[in-house]
Amino acid sequence: MLYSFYRNCAIALGLLVFATSCNKNNDNAAPQVADSVYMPTVIYDGDAPLDSFVYNNDNTVATAYNGRTYQNHMNFEYNSEGKCKRVFYYLGNESQLAQVDTLVYAADGSIAFSSYYPSQGRPIEYAVKVKFNSNGAVVSLAQDTVKRDGGYKQTLTANFTFANNNLTQYSTNYYLEDGGAVESNYTSSFAFEYNQRANSWLEFYHKNPFIQVLLGYYQIETFLFTASANELAKFSPTYSGSETKSYPVNNTYDNATGTLVKQQIGDDTNEYATFSFKYKKVAKK
Repeated sequence: MLYSFYRNCAIALGLLVFATSCNKNNDNAAPQVADSVYMPTVIYDGDAPLDSFVYNNDNTVATAYNGRTYQNHMNFEYNSEGKCKRVFYYLGNESQLAQVDTLVYAADGSIAFSSYYPSQGRPIEYAVKVKFNSNGAVVSLAQDTVKRDGGYKQTLTANFTFANNNLTQYSTNYYLEDGGAVESNYTSSFAFEYNQRANSWLEFYHKNPFIQVLLGYYQIETFLFTASANELAKFSPTYSGSETKSYPVNNTYDNATGTLVKQQIGDDTNEYATFSFKYKKVAKK
């Protein structure tokens, strides 16, 4: 989820195991709102750890690990206001710095960030401007056109539609041209429906809004993990040149805390993905 650059670099790791008493969508035993403030510590894709988070004392993310090895990770640097200003991507170990994202904040609340690839000797390749709402949800995102030697050009445009503080529609167009030849012109759209439960991740995004960009934008795909007000109930992706598919979402909640601990997108015969979540309690409400 966090960064596709790491996807093919994973090795086996002993799974983190957690036990919880749970109830699913239509069972009212679990609290409708989490009893305290929780921050996610591990996202599982099926049974495998996908992304893990280590926090600073103020609940901003200090380090995020990706995949089945703790060697591939991101370190986050903050300014005096507690806002993320740089993200360092490491592949393999601390000596292999693969990428640096630099964030610049504007008066209108938007963030411009650019990426540099020191390990490949490549300069800043592109710049992206993104804006958030008060929940930490991404409401606009655009990648500037950048040309390098040889006529390389890359753009991304994204459109977001909200209703009742929930992301209901997200569409993107990715365009890549190299040497005058169009290599990619790919459009996707995603529709979302929600239940009435409060999103278990809202406090996480309040403190760490840029994480949503890493969970969504770098996949050039979908903001499945969003700062919407409520929990996802249905997901309908439409990929370029293909028909729309719809997946019901089956959510499982912890009886004691009310947090979302498992999310199956689709059913056993038509499954899109299944994620599980582990949390740590950081404050009482």
